[in-house]
This record gives sequence, structure tokens and C-alpha cells, in this order.
Amino acid sequence: MKKGSALEKLGVRLILGENYLDDITEDVVFRTRGFPSTPLSFVKAREEGKTVTSEMEEFFQALPRQNFCRYRLGRKNHHDHNNIKATGNDG
Repeated sequence: MKKGSALEKLGVRLILGENYLDDITEDVVFRTRGFPSTPLSFVKAREEGKTVTSEMEEFFQALPRQNFCRYRLGRKNHHDHNNIKATGNDG
């Protein structure tokens, strides 16, 4: 069975290979953490009115405005319950 065929059966269109960013036709592009937001294909997509974003950007946009802080291991601020703590990949 071809790799990705289960996803394709669900309607997922796979774009793979060296030039996978050359022709972005989607309205919204999610880039992974650490992937630069400045490749020419992303610049072109933005110029065409498309959204180039990340999961974290969308997460913070969806929340009501509150005080945000970054949680650092070993440095908890127990008395400040109005802050939202965000972590990286290591939890």
C-alpha cells in the first residue's frame, strides 16, 4: 500500500517533495514551530491574501485578552491565577 493512501482516502491532498511550497493554493498555511515565516512562497501567499500562521499564533488569537507569561520549569507563580502559562514542546 502506498504511503499516505489512508489519508488520501479521507480527502487529504498530500504535497510532498523538494518543491512542495512552490504552489500554495490553500487559504491558510500552518507552519511548524521553528520553520521560518519568510520563504518566498510564504511572502507570495501573503501578497495573495492568504494566511500564514502557526498553531500558537491561532491559540493566542482565540483566547480572550488576559495577562500572559511564560512558564519556566522550577519557577511557578502560584499566587497569580490570572496568567496563562505556555510551554514549548517539552511540556
